[in-house]
Amino acid sequence: MLSAFRRQRSKPYRAAGFCPRVNLLAPTAPLEEESLHRYRPGLYHPVKLGDIFNNRYRVVRKLGWGLQSTVWLADDTKINAHVTLKILIAAAYDEGTRSQPITFETEVLQHINHVRSDHPGHKHVSKLLNHFDHRGPHGTHRCLVFKVLGRDLSSFSRQWSPPRVPSPIMRQIARQLLSAFDFLHRSCGIIHTDIKPSNILLGLSSRYPELHEMDWIQQYFDHISVPRGIAYPDFMFRQGPIYMPVTDETMVEIRLADLGSAC
Repeated sequence: MLSAFRRQRSKPYRAAGFCPRVNLLAPTAPLEEESLHRYRPGLYHPVKLGDIFNNRYRVVRKLGWGLQSTVWLADDTKINAHVTLKILIAAAYDEGTRSQPITFETEVLQHINHVRSDHPGHKHVSKLLNHFDHRGPHGTHRCLVFKVLGRDLSSFSRQWSPPRVPSPIMRQIARQLLSAFDFLHRSCGIIHTDIKPSNILLGLSSRYPELHEMDWIQQYFDHISVPRGIAYPDFMFRQGPIYMPVTDETMVEIRLADLGSAC
């Protein structure tokens, strides 16, 4: 069942770093975002705040970017909730740009969704909520919808001084990560192949229902953008991943993400 998407490999996704308080960039400040030259046919889709995708998802903030995608916080107007919208480059799936896709991320995620298992690692793998194709000026882009998660492990470590995750929290993360691996290997027959801190995202433990998702999203809900002008077109925005209030090991619940290079 997995043979089709075992044939190809995709380049790794690079998640954004944690940035809880970000002001508008000064005109002379360097822009450490995706390259402008990648906004061309076959690559990135130009996204503006307020854009509506699939008559349902309204873009409200940029969360990050990678070689194969840009990632956005969006309002799901159908269920009145926030979601993560990952917009792949057109060449990832667009038959008009290449003979076959360069990633099988959708197929891998759908396979995981179809696995019925009570394995404890099941909840530590990011799940696909929806997917659709969006036609834009640079081609047809596969769009993937996920639950909103927080920072990646790399940026999370910078919350501490020195920048190192405390041992009790790291042990909890390691246990959950190994459980996620075991679920993928034993229950799904999948190997991730791209394990790194930026692909390990933080979720909020269900033990803390009083820390409602809306509360911590709202704290960092300001639109973050670069100055407008010749150098910065109106679809270039500064990333701002979601901060989550994790202070001890009981609050940690990781999700293993980006299965675009899984086999």
